[in-house]
Amino acid sequence: MSMRDVVRRNRPRVWSSSRRSLMERCPRAWALRYGHRRGKSGTAGRMLSIVSDWRSPWDLMLRSLRSLIIERLEACLIGIRWSDSDIEMKMRERLKEMIDEQNESLNLVEKRIGSNSELRANQERAKIDDLVAVASHRFRRLMLMEPLHSIIRGKITDWELVGRLNSVRHQGKDLYIAPDLIWRIGRDRFMLRFVMQGRREMTEHNRMEHSSMIAWQNSDLSDEEKKISKVVVEIIDWHRGRWHRTSFQPTEGEVELAMTMIEHDLVAMDELYQRLGPLTDLSMMPLASSKAVCRGCGHVDSCPGGENLERAKIEQSVIEMARCRTS
Repeated sequence: MSMRDVVRRNRPRVWSSSRRSLMERCPRAWALRYGHRRGKSGTAGRMLSIVSDWRSPWDLMLRSLRSLIIERLEACLIGIRWSDSDIEMKMRERLKEMIDEQNESLNLVEKRIGSNSELRANQERAKIDDLVAVASHRFRRLMLMEPLHSIIRGKITDWELVGRLNSVRHQGKDLYIAPDLIWRIGRDRFMLRFVMQGRREMTEHNRMEHSSMIAWQNSDLSDEEKKISKVVVEIIDWHRGRWHRTSFQPTEGEVELAMTMIEHDLVAMDELYQRLGPLTDLSMMPLASSKAVCRGCGHVDSCPGGENLERAKIEQSVIEMARCRTS
């Protein structure tokens, strides 16, 4: 396969809120994670995938919490008996399994760099008991909130789990904009998305991201159903020490604006990919927005910003100016 074919094959064709967030927080980390065909780029590509998939213990806790919430709803959906007394045990098991998997990846990282990784110190400082306690508390509080409380007790019967991996094909791109949960009351449809760690205030971008769920729903409805159905978007997110539930009805203009934002994001991703080039030139790829981003990144040991982010940004600016003079 020619280099031109490889470049064309690997161009970004997927949008998700996590990809968008990573691009904003650190374009370099985005390029390392999504700038190559995962699993099809040889040993180097597989190593990049392993390192890019690194998550801090806190992020692993949030991921475990989310999976436990979905598991609880699945058990309710198919009628499996569930005991809340097992929450801590379930959470501990999946969190420990995730950390053990990352330890295997960490061994590969340290073998590559020939020294102890900063990631190991971050992981060793984490206390599993504390993470389990936090996740279990959040889980129990969530189960008392609507609509989950009514669903589990059978008061809401017309509902279904969707799953974030359910994508919509739009202009040749895969958009991961689905809700987690849908329920219906009469002709009214409700679409819910869980956010494990939200912001204090919903930004305009957040609202647009959530409004895009309407586009996902519209791909599954007839024109007549779109006219007679009222669709409500709901978000349950954790911030300020508790769960918050937000509901709104996006206008047609807001949904169109959300899709425009996604298209702009895909253009920005493609520009980053073109900047990376066929030789994966990271020298001019923008670095992280803050040091906090670096601390939770699997590339912290090998990235120029991992040791001193501000100095790395200055050095990058100097290189960029030198290139401009010679071009």
